[in-house]
Order: sequence, then C-alpha cells, then structure tokens
Amino acid sequence: MVDAMRPWAVGADACARLVVVSPHPDDETLGVGGLIAETALLGVPIVVLSITDGEAAKTEKTRLANRRQRELVNAMRCLVPCGSLRIVRCALPDGGVERAMSQLIDMLASEIQPGDLVVSPLPCDGHSDHDAAGSATRLVAPRRGAAYAFYPVWAWELHDPSQSVISTGGRRIDLSGHARHSKAKALTCFVSQTSGVSPVLPNHFLRQFDEPYEVLVTDELFTSLNGNAQSSVLSTTITNGLVERNRSMQTGALSRMTWFTVWDSGASGIPSTVQHVDAPRTMNEVSQ
Repeated sequence: MVDAMRPWAVGADACARLVVVSPHPDDETLGVGGLIAETALLGVPIVVLSITDGEAAKTEKTRLANRRQRELVNAMRCLVPCGSLRIVRCALPDGGVERAMSQLIDMLASEIQPGDLVVSPLPCDGHSDHDAAGSATRLVAPRRGAAYAFYPVWAWELHDPSQSVISTGGRRIDLSGHARHSKAKALTCFVSQTSGVSPVLPNHFLRQFDEPYEVLVTDELFTSLNGNAQSSVLSTTITNGLVERNRSMQTGALSRMTWFTVWDSGASGIPSTVQHVDAPRTMNEVSQ
C-alpha cells in the first residue's frame, strides 16, 4: 500500500517554514524526523511546537519533563545540524491536551504564519493528545494562511489498513541516506523512553520507523467524508486496531508490516543555534 502512494516531493520553495506540531517529545522524530532533516538541508527554517513535556510517561513528572525536553533538543541537533531551528515548549498537560484545546489553539495561532507548512499527528491517530493536536491544526492552519498535512505515529499500529485514511489519503516521502541516518541518530537521544526493563518505546515499535520513507496524509479525505460516515469509519478502524495492537505487543509482532508489499555525510555550514522558548499562554499575552 505504501509503495503505491503518490510521492511527496520536498523542495526548498515548498514553504517559508516547516512547523512541526509534536504532542510529546519524540513524536516529531518518529513521525517526520526524515522530513525535518531533508527540509533543513534545503535551508528552510524549522519550528517545533512541543505541546507537552511528556511528563506522564513515568513517575517523578517534573524531573521527567525536563529530561525529555533535553532529549528533544539533542534530537533536533541531530536532525538540524545547521540552519534555523526554533523549539517552542508549550507545557500543556500530558494526557490532557483535549481539555486544554483553547490554550492550544491560541498557541498555534500565535506561532503559525502565512506560507508555513504545518505537519501534525493525524486527528485520528489513536492517542487523545495526538488527536487533539491534529484537530487544532486543521482549525488554525488554514485561518493563518498555512498549508498543512498529518503524520501517523500510533495509527501505524491502531488502524486497519483496509479502512485507514493513511491508505486513501497518504503521500509517500522518499528519504535520502542522510535523512535516514539523521533520524536514526536522533531517535537514540530519547533514552528515557527506550531504556529500562519495560521501555515506553520498545525495539519492535521503533523498527516500524526505520523505513526509507515517511508518510503524510492530506486533508482531502477528511473534508470529503461527512460527519457520521467519518466517525463510523474511524471508530471501526481504531477499535480493530486496538485489538491488533494488543496482540502485537504481546507477541512482539509488527502489525505495521501489513502496510507493505514486503549522500551520507553530514551537512556543512553554520551550526544551528537551538532557540528553546516557552510559549505564551494566551493571545492576550502574545499581543502585550
């Protein structure tokens, strides 16, 4: 299915900036790490909106929040070794983004600019924070004059390929050797999620993102489905996917395999300076 998707060409003139909406530190690297690396190599500024600190993954939340933000900065240095990189720490509650939608919408509206390409998790990715981020992007990006598309993370395991929006609306991004190498290196930075006896991101899950391509889903399918039909399709997809995911996690099998027909030197130039800022909380704060 992925092999048959139309390719998505990455070009320097495609957007003024690439804005990546990431619900948790590591989602941006898992979903579009290769795209970030390819786009940065073309000299396009990169902005990462880190919606939560991912502090709910384990106990000791404050300590984990700070650690995961450091991991994010290190990962982005692997993906954007030179050029313009800005990371915005939004610090919304991990697991509670849906309840903070008004804040998220304000933050996106303050950061997204006309001419941007905004990429965000699918509004039906299967995790509440991801779904909220995707829904907010759909609302804000067109109003700000920005193009937008969605990337899957959990949907690779949760969706039924025969019914998923990935199959019908997916566009394949073919990655260079440079992008694949940079993404693999960046993923090693998230030690808090990949180490320990029961890691949050086990090896069999990570292997799903070690492919020569990534996928973006355009909004055409979402807008072409009416509400009831869309809800029914997505509900069935996620319900079936959850059963399959539970089975896969127990056996270590890769449910994502059902989706398939089964330069390497670093960039030269001026090293990137990571601008890591806290996002303003409301539009009133932005205007002051």
